Amino acid sequence: MKLKFSILPGVAVSDRDQSREAASLNSAVESFRLKTGADTDKQLDADSSKKPPPTFVTRALGRAVSAPLQKLRSGLVLARKERLLAADTAAFAGGGGLLLKSFLIMVLAPTVVALIYFAFIASDVFVSEAKLTVREALQAAGSDKGGPSILGQLNFGKTGDSAQNSMIVMDYIKSRSVIEDVGGRERLLQLYGRGDIDFSSRLASDDDLEQMWQYWKSRVTASVDTLSGILTLRVRAYSPDDAFFLSSQVIERSELLINAISLRSKNDALKRAKEEVDLASRALANARAEILNFQQSNQTIDPVETAKQTLKLISDLTLQKTAFENELATSASMRLANKPGEAQLRARLAAVEAQLRKLNSMLTGNGAEPTVSSQLRDFELLKIQTEFSEYMYKLARNGYERVRQKLEQQDLYLVTVVPPSRPDSATYPRTLPYTALTFAGLLIAWGILSLIVASIKDSIT
Repeated sequence: MKLKFSILPGVAVSDRDQSREAASLNSAVESFRLKTGADTDKQLDADSSKKPPPTFVTRALGRAVSAPLQKLRSGLVLARKERLLAADTAAFAGGGGLLLKSFLIMVLAPTVVALIYFAFIASDVFVSEAKLTVREALQAAGSDKGGPSILGQLNFGKTGDSAQNSMIVMDYIKSRSVIEDVGGRERLLQLYGRGDIDFSSRLASDDDLEQMWQYWKSRVTASVDTLSGILTLRVRAYSPDDAFFLSSQVIERSELLINAISLRSKNDALKRAKEEVDLASRALANARAEILNFQQSNQTIDPVETAKQTLKLISDLTLQKTAFENELATSASMRLANKPGEAQLRARLAAVEAQLRKLNSMLTGNGAEPTVSSQLRDFELLKIQTEFSEYMYKLARNGYERVRQKLEQQDLYLVTVVPPSRPDSATYPRTLPYTALTFAGLLIAWGILSLIVASIKDSIT
């Protein structure tokens, strides 16, 4: 009979190795059967068809055959384990050497280079810091005693709050305009293009405006605290004097910017105030011209006085009429008709009545001729319009004078809360922290890359 044995489980081998081991084991078993006597097996097989062998003979034969086979199998398995262990050790030794080499190249060597650069090559960086804020000028008590102007009621000439003005200054510091204001390319090359600055920090002389602006933003930074409105300015340079000089220049130019904004606002307010004055003066002139035309067309200076005089005449004539009527009534009661002077008295009464009718017609008549009452109505409307124009002109003139006076005053101030100082020692580079940060970053990148490579190799094999 033919015996087959399998490799012990738990040993990681390939299919080719398993088939090879099984073949060698089967050949060994076959040779052992030849040595122990194949004729005995044939005889036993022939006799087994006739009658069954005794039980103790079968057991003895099984023990005699299985003991050497078990020893042979154990020896083959042990040899296989030793061979696999040696192969794994060699593979691990080769892989570990490659891993160590990659660590040296990707982590240790760049860290050493960074340490040498920060310790011996990098130029010292000096930082000058200042804190600024923008404040509005305080209004003197009683400055608006004459009443608020039209421009003040319309918020003309008003500035924003402190935080907004500080944001304007911050945007200016981060803009290209400040580079030209502090001296342009020549000034920056004097400060940052010197030969004693290390190659990686030096400003190249052939950089264009965009590259120079990016370099400026890396050396001059500004931030604003929105709660307090305080702007923090930090200027980095490669000498204490340069840092202090550049920070002072930036503050000076920022103050000029604030003054220019305030001056432009006041000029705009003055222009608008002048336009208001011109408009009010034209309205007043038109109102007075209409009154003059009214007086010329109606041939009266003041209809109110004319009405007063007319009423006085009517009152006097009414008294005369009453006196004449009383006198005539007295003569009639005394039967003195046709007495001397009665005709003259009646004529005078008729004249007085005619004058009264004429005056009443002038005062409240309904004829085609303009009456005093209609003249009073038109005159009062023109008078109200003139008074309103005079009041508007007065307000506009007061507002213009107030804005003109403020033109010579400064409304916005760039207050230096913490003035810039000349740094005593270099702030950067920080050799040990920067080196440790470089090592940590490279170590993380190397670890991730190693895991990716290992996973790729494992998926391939």
